[in-house]
Amino acid sequence: MSPATWPATPPGWRRGHIGRARAIARNEDARRRRAEILGIPARLSTLGACLKAAADVVSAASDEASATTADLDVREKEALSQALGTGAKGARPRHAQAALRDLDDQQKARAKRFQRDALDRVLTEFTGYYRDVFALQTGASARLLNADLTDQLDAVARRTRPEQTIASLDAILACRQALEFNVAPQLAMESLMISLHTA
Repeated sequence: MSPATWPATPPGWRRGHIGRARAIARNEDARRRRAEILGIPARLSTLGACLKAAADVVSAASDEASATTADLDVREKEALSQALGTGAKGARPRHAQAALRDLDDQQKARAKRFQRDALDRVLTEFTGYYRDVFALQTGASARLLNADLTDQLDAVARRTRPEQTIASLDAILACRQALEFNVAPQLAMESLMISLHTA
Protein backbone atom coordinates (compact mmCIF):
# COMPACT_ATOMS: atom_id res chain seq x y z
CA MET A 1 0.00 0.00 0.00
CA SER A 2 1.42 3.37 -1.00
CA PRO A 3 0.41 6.90 0.06
CA ALA A 4 -1.04 7.44 -3.40
CA THR A 5 -3.44 4.51 -3.10
CA TRP A 6 -4.28 4.71 0.60
CA PRO A 7 -7.86 6.02 1.13
CA ALA A 8 -8.39 9.34 2.91
CA THR A 9 -10.92 7.67 5.19
CA PRO A 10 -10.61 4.00 6.17
CA PRO A 11 -13.38 1.87 4.61
CA GLY A 12 -14.57 0.72 8.01
CA TRP A 13 -15.42 4.29 8.94
CA ARG A 14 -17.77 4.55 5.97
CA ARG A 15 -19.84 1.53 6.96
CA GLY A 16 -22.25 2.62 9.65
CA HIS A 17 -19.82 3.89 12.27
CA ILE A 18 -22.09 6.82 13.05
CA GLY A 19 -23.79 4.42 15.44
CA ARG A 20 -20.42 3.57 16.95
CA ALA A 21 -19.65 7.27 17.42
CA ARG A 22 -22.99 7.82 19.13
CA ALA A 23 -22.42 4.86 21.43
CA ILE A 24 -19.04 6.29 22.44
CA ALA A 25 -20.57 9.70 23.05
CA ARG A 26 -23.36 8.32 25.23
CA ASN A 27 -21.77 5.34 26.97
CA GLU A 28 -19.02 5.61 29.54
CA ASP A 29 -17.97 1.97 29.08
CA ALA A 30 -17.64 2.49 25.31
CA ARG A 31 -15.49 5.60 25.89
CA ARG A 32 -13.30 3.72 28.35
CA ARG A 33 -12.89 0.80 25.96
CA ARG A 34 -11.99 3.13 23.08
CA ALA A 35 -9.39 4.86 25.28
CA GLU A 36 -7.89 1.48 26.22
CA ILE A 37 -7.66 0.42 22.58
CA LEU A 38 -6.12 3.68 21.39
CA GLY A 39 -3.60 3.52 24.23
CA ILE A 40 -2.24 0.16 23.06
CA PRO A 41 0.20 1.37 20.35
CA ALA A 42 2.10 3.47 22.88
CA ARG A 43 2.55 0.44 25.16
CA LEU A 44 4.08 -1.89 22.56
CA SER A 45 7.65 -1.37 23.75
CA THR A 46 8.75 -5.00 24.19
CA LEU A 47 7.85 -8.46 22.91
CA GLY A 48 6.26 -9.22 26.26
CA ALA A 49 4.14 -6.08 26.04
CA CYS A 50 3.01 -7.12 22.54
CA LEU A 51 1.97 -10.58 23.70
CA LYS A 52 0.13 -9.16 26.72
CA ALA A 53 -1.70 -6.60 24.57
CA ALA A 54 -2.80 -9.35 22.18
CA ALA A 55 -4.02 -11.54 25.03
CA ASP A 56 -5.90 -8.62 26.61
CA VAL A 57 -7.60 -7.68 23.33
CA VAL A 58 -8.69 -11.24 22.57
CA SER A 59 -9.90 -11.79 26.14
CA ALA A 60 -11.90 -8.56 26.09
CA ALA A 61 -13.46 -9.52 22.75
CA SER A 62 -14.38 -12.94 24.12
CA ASP A 63 -15.90 -11.40 27.25
CA GLU A 64 -17.87 -8.95 25.12
CA ALA A 65 -19.20 -11.79 22.95
CA SER A 66 -20.17 -13.85 26.01
CA ALA A 67 -21.95 -10.92 27.64
CA THR A 68 -23.85 -10.24 24.43
CA THR A 69 -24.99 -13.82 23.84
CA ALA A 70 -25.35 -15.32 27.35
CA ASP A 71 -29.01 -14.42 27.97
CA LEU A 72 -30.01 -15.28 24.41
CA ASP A 73 -28.29 -18.67 24.67
CA VAL A 74 -30.24 -19.52 27.82
CA ARG A 75 -33.57 -18.42 26.34
CA GLU A 76 -32.97 -20.44 23.17
CA LYS A 77 -32.10 -23.59 25.10
CA GLU A 78 -35.14 -23.22 27.33
CA ALA A 79 -37.40 -22.67 24.32
CA LEU A 80 -35.97 -25.69 22.50
CA SER A 81 -36.34 -27.91 25.56
CA GLN A 82 -39.98 -26.90 25.88
CA ALA A 83 -40.58 -27.42 22.17
CA LEU A 84 -39.03 -30.88 22.34
CA GLY A 85 -41.35 -31.73 25.21
CA THR A 86 -38.87 -33.86 27.07
CA GLY A 87 -40.72 -36.81 28.55
CA ALA A 88 -43.87 -36.15 26.52
CA LYS A 89 -45.58 -38.90 24.60
CA GLY A 90 -43.68 -39.80 21.48
CA ALA A 91 -40.57 -37.79 22.43
CA ARG A 92 -37.27 -39.42 21.52
CA PRO A 93 -34.43 -38.49 23.87
CA ARG A 94 -31.82 -39.33 21.25
CA HIS A 95 -33.34 -36.81 18.83
CA ALA A 96 -33.73 -34.27 21.59
CA GLN A 97 -30.05 -34.59 22.47
CA ALA A 98 -29.08 -34.17 18.81
CA ALA A 99 -31.20 -31.02 18.55
CA LEU A 100 -29.62 -29.59 21.67
CA ARG A 101 -26.14 -30.41 20.35
CA ASP A 102 -26.99 -28.64 17.08
CA LEU A 103 -28.19 -25.59 18.99
CA ASP A 104 -25.02 -25.63 21.09
CA ASP A 105 -22.90 -25.70 17.93
CA GLN A 106 -24.89 -22.81 16.45
CA GLN A 107 -24.49 -20.78 19.63
CA LYS A 108 -20.73 -21.39 19.70
CA ALA A 109 -20.48 -20.29 16.06
CA ARG A 110 -22.46 -17.15 16.87
CA ALA A 111 -20.22 -16.35 19.86
CA LYS A 112 -17.20 -16.77 17.57
CA ARG A 113 -18.73 -14.32 15.07
CA PHE A 114 -19.41 -11.82 17.85
CA GLN A 115 -15.82 -12.16 19.04
CA ARG A 116 -14.54 -11.54 15.50
CA ASP A 117 -16.83 -8.51 15.25
CA ALA A 118 -15.39 -7.14 18.49
CA LEU A 119 -11.85 -7.69 17.19
CA ASP A 120 -12.79 -5.99 13.92
CA ARG A 121 -13.86 -2.92 15.89
CA VAL A 122 -10.41 -2.89 17.51
CA LEU A 123 -8.82 -3.00 14.06
CA THR A 124 -11.06 -0.16 12.91
CA GLU A 125 -9.90 1.96 15.85
CA PHE A 126 -6.26 1.13 15.03
CA THR A 127 -6.83 2.03 11.38
CA GLY A 128 -8.24 5.41 12.33
CA TYR A 129 -5.33 5.98 14.72
CA TYR A 130 -2.63 5.31 12.13
CA ARG A 131 -4.58 7.12 9.44
CA ASP A 132 -4.41 10.21 11.66
CA VAL A 133 -0.68 9.71 12.24
CA PHE A 134 -0.13 9.47 8.50
CA ALA A 135 -2.18 12.61 7.89
CA LEU A 136 -0.02 14.53 10.35
CA GLN A 137 3.20 13.15 8.87
CA THR A 138 2.27 14.13 5.33
CA GLY A 139 0.56 17.44 6.10
CA ALA A 140 -2.72 16.19 4.62
CA SER A 141 -5.71 18.47 5.02
CA ALA A 142 -7.97 15.60 6.14
CA ARG A 143 -9.75 16.13 9.44
CA LEU A 144 -8.43 13.91 12.24
CA LEU A 145 -10.73 11.09 13.27
CA ASN A 146 -9.27 11.15 16.79
CA ALA A 147 -8.92 14.89 17.28
CA ASP A 148 -9.12 14.42 21.05
CA LEU A 149 -5.75 12.62 20.85
CA THR A 150 -3.98 15.22 18.74
CA ASP A 151 -1.02 15.63 21.12
CA GLN A 152 -0.43 11.87 21.32
CA LEU A 153 -0.83 11.43 17.57
CA ASP A 154 1.51 14.32 16.86
CA ALA A 155 4.16 12.80 19.13
CA VAL A 156 3.94 9.49 17.23
CA ALA A 157 4.01 11.31 13.89
CA ARG A 158 7.19 13.15 14.86
CA ARG A 159 9.16 10.13 16.05
CA THR A 160 8.23 7.80 13.16
CA ARG A 161 8.32 7.98 9.37
CA PRO A 162 5.39 7.74 6.94
CA GLU A 163 6.82 4.46 5.67
CA GLN A 164 6.51 3.00 9.17
CA THR A 165 2.92 4.15 9.40
CA ILE A 166 2.10 2.54 6.06
CA ALA A 167 3.68 -0.68 7.34
CA SER A 168 1.44 -0.49 10.43
CA LEU A 169 -1.65 0.00 8.27
CA ASP A 170 -0.62 -2.95 6.12
CA ALA A 171 -0.23 -5.07 9.26
CA ILE A 172 -3.75 -4.13 10.40
CA LEU A 173 -5.12 -5.12 7.00
CA ALA A 174 -3.20 -8.40 7.12
CA CYS A 175 -4.65 -9.13 10.58
CA ARG A 176 -8.19 -8.46 9.33
CA GLN A 177 -7.62 -10.82 6.41
CA ALA A 178 -6.16 -13.47 8.71
CA LEU A 179 -9.25 -13.36 10.91
CA GLU A 180 -11.47 -13.64 7.84
CA PHE A 181 -9.56 -16.81 6.91
CA ASN A 182 -10.14 -18.22 10.41
CA VAL A 183 -6.63 -17.83 11.76
CA ALA A 184 -6.81 -18.21 15.53
CA PRO A 185 -7.54 -14.76 17.01
CA GLN A 186 -4.68 -15.03 19.51
CA LEU A 187 -2.13 -15.75 16.78
CA ALA A 188 -3.50 -13.05 14.48
CA MET A 189 -3.42 -10.40 17.20
CA GLU A 190 0.03 -11.41 18.43
CA SER A 191 1.36 -11.05 14.88
CA LEU A 192 -0.29 -7.65 14.57
CA MET A 193 1.06 -6.30 17.86
CA ILE A 194 4.58 -7.44 17.04
CA SER A 195 4.31 -5.86 13.59
CA LEU A 196 3.13 -2.56 15.09
CA HIS A 197 6.06 -2.66 17.50
CA THR A 198 8.66 -3.37 14.83
CA ALA A 199 7.25 -1.18 12.03
